[in-house]
Amino acid sequence: MKNNKHSACINVQETVSTAPDKRIADGKLRLMADYIMQNTSCQFIHSSTGETYTDVSQMPAKEGVRIKSLFNDWKYWNGVIHMAFFELTDTLYESKYIEHVKRNYDFFFGNLPFMKRMYADYQAEMPSGHQFFRMDRLDDFGAMAAGLLEVAGTHKDPSHEEYINKCIHYITEEQDRLEDGTFCRRKNWC
Repeated sequence: MKNNKHSACINVQETVSTAPDKRIADGKLRLMADYIMQNTSCQFIHSSTGETYTDVSQMPAKEGVRIKSLFNDWKYWNGVIHMAFFELTDTLYESKYIEHVKRNYDFFFGNLPFMKRMYADYQAEMPSGHQFFRMDRLDDFGAMAAGLLEVAGTHKDPSHEEYINKCIHYITEEQDRLEDGTFCRRKNWC
C-alpha cells in the first residue's frame, strides 16, 4: 500500500473489496460539513435566560454567558474540524469551508477581550474559551493552533501570530516530556 494522502481509501477498498463511490462519499462529507456550518452561530447565549448576544465587546463578565455553539469554542475537536475543512476544500473544490474556518477564528479572536474577562472572573467554572487561556497541555491548543497556522498562511492577523508564538514557546520550553523527549500530559501523570 502506498503511503500517501489517499491511503485511507486504499485501505477501505482492501477491507470491503470495492472502492466507495466518490459521489456518495462527497455528498456525505458535504452533508456533515454543511451541518457544522449551519450550527455555528457566532453568538453568545445566557444559559439561564436564553438571551443571545452578537456583540459582547462592551459587556462585563456575566455568570452564565457562554458561546452558543460548541463549534465556535476553543476545543480540540474544532481544531480537527478546521484541518478537515482545509482538506475538504481541496477535495470538493469549494472555498466556503476555508471561509468558515477563517470566520470561526475571527469570531473567537474578535471576542477575546470579553472571554478574557470571563476567564478572569469565572475561571473555576471553565467558561467558553478557557482552554485558550489555560494552555497547560497540548489538548488545550494543539489542534486549534494547527488550524490557525493554516489560516495564517493566507489571512494575516497580528493576534493570530502572537498566539502562535505563545504556542511555539509552550511546546519548546514548557511542555512536559518523558526522558526520551516524547510529549506527555504532566510529569506526575507520566
